Amino acid sequence: MIAGGQNRGVKTTVVLEYDIDSNSYNTIQALPDPKTMPTLVRKDNYMYLFGGSASNEVLRIELSLFTDWEKLENMNEEINDALVVPYN
Repeated sequence: MIAGGQNRGVKTTVVLEYDIDSNSYNTIQALPDPKTMPTLVRKDNYMYLFGGSASNEVLRIELSLFTDWEKLENMNEEINDALVVPYN
């Protein structure tokens, strides 16, 4: 999954899903707010998004992609380009 970024200097809400089998990209549910440099990590049946655009926001979306992004409790610090590793 590829989320946010910049297009000609403008932050975007675009989220793309890469399909390995067909070597193609599909546009899925957009982020609620534009983000640059967020961190994504998959855990169980969700994709989580941390930070981006100097934000402390945490979002998640079910991998079924039947729902929109859900806002979770914010982190204590604002971050960009963090490395998040699930360990449990």
